[in-house]
Amino acid sequence: MSPDTLPNGLAAQFGLSRNDLLPVARQARQKLNSGQPKEALSLFGQLVLGCPDDRDFQIGLAHAALASDEPELALQAATAAIVFEPTRADGYLLSGRACLALEEFGAAEEDFAEAVTRAATTTPEGESQTAIGQVAQSCLDALKTALMAHG
Repeated sequence: MSPDTLPNGLAAQFGLSRNDLLPVARQARQKLNSGQPKEALSLFGQLVLGCPDDRDFQIGLAHAALASDEPELALQAATAAIVFEPTRADGYLLSGRACLALEEFGAAEEDFAEAVTRAATTTPEGESQTAIGQVAQSCLDALKTALMAHG
């Protein structure tokens, strides 16, 4: 979605664009980064209600939901992010983390592996996904080790 496009959802009903919602997104990220995940979760939830087709808001919601011990919500938001842009690795990493929290180990393993695969390419904007791939590989290795030890 381009920054000037009217979003779907509640924001569209009030004639707001994505740019109008960015101050709230900045505040939500600040809350998340300062150890206030429940407050961030509330703000990202409002952003997603206002603009449900915004991938960045869905990613923020997934991060905040994981930090707030809400893995079901994190999985929903990560899945939406994957649907919006399946070439990006971050949605798969977040989905894998949510599946891990839900003890869905097979799904977590698949998502971590997909994140590693997707991270080998750049995003459509040309951004490197190497760091995400490294985290996903670490998660995948740790999960495999744990499954072998308990399997």
